[in-house]
Amino acid sequence: MTTDYGLRGRRRIGAVAALGLGAVAVGVAAFAAWELRDFLERRAAAVATAGQWAVDGPPCPSLTPGKPGRGA
Repeated sequence: MTTDYGLRGRRRIGAVAALGLGAVAVGVAAFAAWELRDFLERRAAAVATAGQWAVDGPPCPSLTPGKPGRGA
């Protein structure tokens, strides 16, 4: 009969499991870095495209108030 009263030491994971967890962590970090790079490239392209737009001329006229009782 054991006398540890259900208290046992920490369960240790094996070397293969530790390598597997490490590989998953590296994979997640690589995927996050890839997505960040792609996001920054798309953002830079969108900023460059937006910089090419130039609106010349007067601003649009303001809206006139609608007639009462028609959907308002």
